[in-house]
Amino acid sequence: MRKKVIDQNSVTIHDIAGYCMVSTATVRRWIHKGQLHAITLPSGRFRINTDDFKEFLADFHIPISGELVSELK
Repeated sequence: MRKKVIDQNSVTIHDIAGYCMVSTATVRRWIHKGQLHAITLPSGRFRINTDDFKEFLADFHIPISGELVSELK
């Protein structure tokens, strides 16, 4: 998983799309529907808190890999 983050506590929609094997448009749709909490940067890009991403995965029964857990700690 590509990991371009502003800090250790956030991930990009590209990271999430790659992890969930969906398009970035799908991740944006999840954000707009309120299923995935994100902040919008002044540039208009989204950042998702790693804890919010883990909660999203649990809520939708998406397996959390050991690699992801170690990367997001």
